[in-house]
Amino acid sequence: MDPLDAHKSPQSSRRILGIFAHPDDESYAAAGTLGTCARAGHTVHLLCATGDSQEEPRAGELRAAARILGAEVPIFLGLSDGQLHEIPEQRGCALLHSWLERLRPEVVVTLGDDGAYGHRDHLQLTRWVRTACRESNWQGRLLLCAFPRGLFAPVHSRLRKVLGHATVPLEASALGSPRNDADLVVRLDPEAARLKRSAVACHRSQLPPSGDPMEFLRPGTLSGLLEEEWFTLAAGPALPRRASEPFAGLGCAG
Repeated sequence: MDPLDAHKSPQSSRRILGIFAHPDDESYAAAGTLGTCARAGHTVHLLCATGDSQEEPRAGELRAAARILGAEVPIFLGLSDGQLHEIPEQRGCALLHSWLERLRPEVVVTLGDDGAYGHRDHLQLTRWVRTACRESNWQGRLLLCAFPRGLFAPVHSRLRKVLGHATVPLEASALGSPRNDADLVVRLDPEAARLKRSAVACHRSQLPPSGDPMEFLRPGTLSGLLEEEWFTLAAGPALPRRASEPFAGLGCAG
């Protein structure tokens, strides 16, 4: 598939679902890929575990980011921020299972097993996603976002000091991975990089007063994520060698 082909027929349109714990996770982790999929005529869904569709401002920020990326109106599960690890796994998995059955995406994307920077909500949600995909009748491809080794180590260190309860203790070497370990590397063209910066900029509540998306989380973090997005295959059909987009090798669209 040519990721820049904006004239796909309905028969070739596919569905990708990004499942994330908080508004903003989708933007720094996978906005370039999700936006490119939407540009190619595919349907992009976003599911946010925390927050409520009526809550402001973060829900409104996610809706704005979704519009920029060309995604559908986001889905909110309404769970409590910072409390996912206290929710029984059976309940969390059941919520995700119902949306997998309803949306039937060919590809699901979520954060990796390091939670980007060891955030407890991220880690718990990834466990739910893995279990829900494994135990349902869904037969799509599950991709986990991967990041350069050490990129989020300063973020983890700062959050451990400020919000120690929100993160788990991890060595810097446990955060991220080498590029060669990625099963899928998506190169971001200038428009994809622009969309990613714009999506991050929507999350004003998470930015410094300047509103500069390049200062998100920590100055320098986003700049390391504007050229490529990496993913590892966690379940489902194998990716072809040198695959450049998440639907590669899946055959005809359903």
